[in-house]
Amino acid sequence: MGHEPFWNWLSHPYTGSQMFLYYRGLGYPRAEALFMTAIQSALFEFTIEVYTEPASVQDLYITPVVGAVLGFVLEEISIKLLNQDFFLWRGIGHLINPLSLFGFYEGKVKMIPSLESASIGNGHQNKIGLTFYVDF
Repeated sequence: MGHEPFWNWLSHPYTGSQMFLYYRGLGYPRAEALFMTAIQSALFEFTIEVYTEPASVQDLYITPVVGAVLGFVLEEISIKLLNQDFFLWRGIGHLINPLSLFGFYEGKVKMIPSLESASIGNGHQNKIGLTFYVDF
């Protein structure tokens, strides 16, 4: 009983925040990131954790909802820090939101389609491609 507040009010929200930030890092809008976090949390509760304890309201509500609120706050703080010129602030921004280092995060990776024409010998050839720009 003594560890329940730690798990319910610290560990579960933090885990939920990281799930939320994961989906945000993949480019999901906030509402969809919350939905995906809730689905992932429920799947975990009903397939893995059910062997050690039954799924509870705290697990099904606190993890995704309080976690998404915490994730939103962490995301806002990290974006402000990541947009600073000083490298230490950017480093702290990545520590707060490590998932900002990966994926298609808020303009971090830009995909630009390209079409190039080239004359080879007597023929004319088009080359289609995608150019990726990554901002660290």
